[in-house]
Amino acid sequence: MIPLFPTQPLALSSGLLFGTTEGALCTIFSTTLAASIAFSFAQGLGRTFAQKMIDSEVGGEPGKGDNAAQKALNKVQGSVEKGSFWQQFSAVLALRMTPVLPFSATNYLMGLSSVPFKPFLAATFVAMAIWGPLYASIGAASRGVLQSRGDVGAIFSGMCTLPRFVKCLDASGLTI
Repeated sequence: MIPLFPTQPLALSSGLLFGTTEGALCTIFSTTLAASIAFSFAQGLGRTFAQKMIDSEVGGEPGKGDNAAQKALNKVQGSVEKGSFWQQFSAVLALRMTPVLPFSATNYLMGLSSVPFKPFLAATFVAMAIWGPLYASIGAASRGVLQSRGDVGAIFSGMCTLPRFVKCLDASGLTI
């Protein structure tokens, strides 16, 4: 587990190294696993550590009474505390799909909140099923550019492999 390491460079690298389909699958499953570990860590022994990391990530200064983690946590808890599975799922998915907080900080924030693990896991997987193929296809297109020694037209041919990834998911029974 790498605390608060941006996921985008890793997702792009997986596409660059493995291609769109394999890179996307690697990104989806590895990011979901890492998010689950961070979530569980924040719920358990790492609670104090997670609060400090979120404070530093979202700009709070612990000594000045400006507890950014607590403010963000209060917003999340207020919206999902008494909600159904689908309301909690939607709240986590909205955080995953918008750039409000970095992906890794959101893992810890959700662990500090009252969101149960199942909606967290489901929303994380769905969000990564969207972002993973996108980043992997950009990484794969970058490999095409590197192999063609800078031909920008290769970007578009590499991105055309994204529909192939969707067909592969359909054939395996998974859906996005």
